[in-house]
Amino acid sequence: MMNKFLAALLCVSSSAWCAVTVKTNIDVEAKVETSVRVYVGNKDVTNGSIMLQLSEVGGYMEGTTPAFIFIGNASSVKLSLEPPANKSLLSENGDLMKLNTLWQRTDGGTAVTNFDLNNQKVYPDIGQVDDLNYGPKISFKSEKTVESYPLGTYKGTYILKVSPAT
Repeated sequence: MMNKFLAALLCVSSSAWCAVTVKTNIDVEAKVETSVRVYVGNKDVTNGSIMLQLSEVGGYMEGTTPAFIFIGNASSVKLSLEPPANKSLLSENGDLMKLNTLWQRTDGGTAVTNFDLNNQKVYPDIGQVDDLNYGPKISFKSEKTVESYPLGTYKGTYILKVSPAT
């Protein structure tokens, strides 16, 4: 009887010693895509909007956006401007005010918005921007003098498109 008990005890204790630890690997991956955000001053306006009020200057309706600052992991960005229908603002009475638009470059020059503005600087974070007023801007000017337009409030939406450089 004692032999059977010792044999059973030996089987149980040896199986405890033969337990094998198993493992499973967890492979973790994070793919970082190019990302850029658009700031005006300290405000993130990405996929949002800003308001620009034109005023009379030398007989024309004129205005210039604040500087645009780009934050992200792209080496640089290119800008394009999409105008509203007819490249014009529309009054509540259906009258059109055609606008001419120019890029105001950071080097002090200008360029027509019919073409992209390439190689614009991208900062890693907003804290690394020395001057929030140093960035490209867009100027708007009515094609005709103010007295050429019927009274009214003229409105329209231009879209600034920001694309990472490839």
